[in-house]
Amino acid sequence: MNAPSTAVADPAAPAAAVATDPPEPAYDAASGVNRGLRKTARRKVDEDDIAKTAARLIRNLGVRAGQTDASVLKDLLALHEVIDEVAGTAARALHDREGLSWGVIGSELGITRQAARQKWADA
Repeated sequence: MNAPSTAVADPAAPAAAVATDPPEPAYDAASGVNRGLRKTARRKVDEDDIAKTAARLIRNLGVRAGQTDASVLKDLLALHEVIDEVAGTAARALHDREGLSWGVIGSELGITRQAARQKWADA
C-alpha cells in the first residue's frame, strides 16, 4: 500500500498567485480615474440619447396622467415649467457665452429672431 503524500509547502517560498486575485488597477493620473475598478465599460451617451429617453419618459407620464388622478397631471405641468427654465438658460448661454445670434437660435427653433430675443434675452 502506498502511503498518502504528506508534502509540506516551504513557508519561505513566495505564495503562488491565485487565479481569483484582481488585476492591478490601471490608475490614470491625468484624470484621477482608477480604470481597474470599473466593472463595465461606460458607453458614451450623447445629447440625442438623453433627449429621446426624456421624451419617452414624459410621454409615459402623460399616458399615466390620463389613466389616474389629477396629481400626475400636476406633475406633468411642473415638468413643463422646468423644461422652459432649462431651455431659457441654454438659449441665453448660447447667445451670451457662445456668441450665437438670436437669429441663429430662432432659426434652429423655427421661430423669428425677435421671438427668441423676447422670450429669453432678459429672463
